[in-house]
Amino acid sequence: MFAVLVFARRNFGSSVNSLIANQSAMDVFACVFMVIGFALSFPGAPGNYMSLGQVANNIVCFVFRNRAMTIMCMNAEKIGLLLPFVVASHR
Repeated sequence: MFAVLVFARRNFGSSVNSLIANQSAMDVFACVFMVIGFALSFPGAPGNYMSLGQVANNIVCFVFRNRAMTIMCMNAEKIGLLLPFVVASHR
């Protein structure tokens, strides 16, 4: 990854660096949220966290167990790849 960033900076400018950095960040966040979601779905994981309360339990269930954040990060990766082309086509 470092070699691509250095090579792209010499040839294409800094816009390629920001694209690669954004894609890498979304990959990392998607992987982290996926690991959290899998960890919460193990058979030994508690179903509810009574100290959080009902609202926080519902938020944890929606965000992590249903892997909503993972899906959102994966969609952000795809949108991040398409956005430069959409902006360039409207110029």
